[in-house]
Amino acid sequence: MRAAVVQIGAAVWIGFFIRFWRGFSMLDPFFLIPFACLSAILAGPTLLELARKKPTQQMLQRVLEAAARASGSVLLMLAIALASLNYPWHEKWLLPEWSTAIEAALLSVASAFAASALTGLCCSRLSLRYVKWMFRGLALAVLIVWRELPGDLSNKAIVATMEWGMATTVIAIAVFLFTVDAGLLYLLSRRTASQS
Repeated sequence: MRAAVVQIGAAVWIGFFIRFWRGFSMLDPFFLIPFACLSAILAGPTLLELARKKPTQQMLQRVLEAAARASGSVLLMLAIALASLNYPWHEKWLLPEWSTAIEAALLSVASAFAASALTGLCCSRLSLRYVKWMFRGLALAVLIVWRELPGDLSNKAIVATMEWGMATTVIAIAVFLFTVDAGLLYLLSRRTASQS
């Protein structure tokens, strides 16, 4: 219960932070969609916490619960940011386009499932402590690489996305991630079946 309260409190705090940090630019698809993928970073620790607290629960159930919690946390962050962005509330709210919201939700769920399933697969082979430090190191490395990308490479990615179309790019990434998710869940189910 305490962990859930801390997670909700952190999501609320981050939601207010986004509102004051980004302002109206948070509605931009080039911010909103990548931010929704933050669920991938939240899914791993959530799964590890579930593995520690619910050791008798099946791994596939933990993977589903961790992915749902991570996506829900990101949804709460964005809902708080949007509500505070529109305060004081009027008849017309400033919201992202519906297509941007759907694309963000799609990638949030796909990336959360991928991170959760990969962490679950690692947990079935390695100790929880080792997986925890491995996940932390990987998340830190990804954030550093993303932050330190040369401007030219980042600009080329944005230009390529605009030329190909945002919807096409998001759907292609989502299909790839859901294919990876299916493969990881298959491997995890086989691993779980062989252990029982």
